[in-house]
Amino acid sequence: MIYCYKNKNGFSVLEVTLALGVITMGLLGVFSLVLQNLQAQSINKNYLVASMLAQEGVELVRNTRDTNFLHNDNGYNWKNGNGGSPDSDIVKDGTYAINFNSDINDIPDNVDDNGARIYFDSGNGIYNHTGGELTPYNRLITVVDRGEYVEVHSNVQWKERGRKHNYEVVTNLYNWW
Repeated sequence: MIYCYKNKNGFSVLEVTLALGVITMGLLGVFSLVLQNLQAQSINKNYLVASMLAQEGVELVRNTRDTNFLHNDNGYNWKNGNGGSPDSDIVKDGTYAINFNSDINDIPDNVDDNGARIYFDSGNGIYNHTGGELTPYNRLITVVDRGEYVEVHSNVQWKERGRKHNYEVVTNLYNWW
């Protein structure tokens, strides 16, 4: 007995083309989402590092102020060293670049100056202004004497994808002596 099938079920070229088009559009959407996620991850990482560098700048000034208190004697001014180490006078009006070891550079005038550039020393995992691998970050500390207290601005800037980003931390330091 011979069987003959006249109605063969299958996919036509049009159906296959439409199915591939739908799958392609779905994959493009997923690819776009992954790409945006990677870009957002990079931006968020840089904001996190910048926030930590800005907070470190404020803490370094606070440490200098506390060191000034420790060296206090009669007539000692808490806003500058007055006989302490030459680097202990950061808590006065001015613009500075300061390192973790309290090395102070008062040469930079703005955050774009070379003295404000931040490097990463991979040997000990420390960010600094003196050497190591160049990072995209610049940090500048500005101290404004308000009489009873000093206002400290720690400003970190970096460029990413052609855009300039800025992160700033501001605090007030008082004479608690």
